[in-house]
Amino acid sequence: MREEAEARHDDEPYANFGFLDQRAGIRWVVKNIAAFGGDPENITIFGQSAGAGSVLAQICSPLNRGLFQRAIMQSGAGLGMFNRHQQSLEDGHRTAERLFEALGVSSLDEARQVPAAELLAAAEALPVPPESGREGDWSMMVNWVPCVDGRFITDQYARTIARGEQNEVEILLGNTTGEFMETDADGTLLPAGEVGNLKLIAEWIRSGRKAPYYYRFDVAMPGDDAGAFHSSELWFSFGTLATCWRPFVG
Repeated sequence: MREEAEARHDDEPYANFGFLDQRAGIRWVVKNIAAFGGDPENITIFGQSAGAGSVLAQICSPLNRGLFQRAIMQSGAGLGMFNRHQQSLEDGHRTAERLFEALGVSSLDEARQVPAAELLAAAEALPVPPESGREGDWSMMVNWVPCVDGRFITDQYARTIARGEQNEVEILLGNTTGEFMETDADGTLLPAGEVGNLKLIAEWIRSGRKAPYYYRFDVAMPGDDAGAFHSSELWFSFGTLATCWRPFVG
């Protein structure tokens, strides 16, 4: 795909297609929201969990200058910035080559003929690279991560923000209490989601941008595995408590 893009001489991205789909959706909103009574100069994007990581990617992409003005990242922004690293384009190519081998195809044209369901099944079943040292981890989170392609994503998010090169947007971010617990190098158990968010906020302010709004969602959940947990804020964010399987009262 890189060869195709270079042959077109259009400087269009050739990787991170999920992010490009999201960007296309935002551009559609900007173009059409006035017809629905909205303001194309006042667009907010919003994502939770992996969606929060996607929002961070959109914020850090130089292709999105002026595309949106505000962003909300629930439970995942700090993880996407500090605890995970985007792979190189070369690593992405190697993963694609392993997928081609698993599918029994040898070219991009052949791969494009593979039915979507078969392609997804092969992607889900693809083992992690033996040199990754991450056997036992969910392979989808090892193999299929964003890459620094030089066009949509130009660097690791942390470095982009440290240089103040992220897009000029106002942000709101947060997490539930105690989600994404991880063991630190010294054996300390830490809430990685919250620690990552606080580091992101500090770096954001250090880069000269307006201080973000931060929340911690600390509402006990009734029922099994009671307590605040990942995604528990969504029933409150969208007002869908009546459809929740947990035995809320009052």
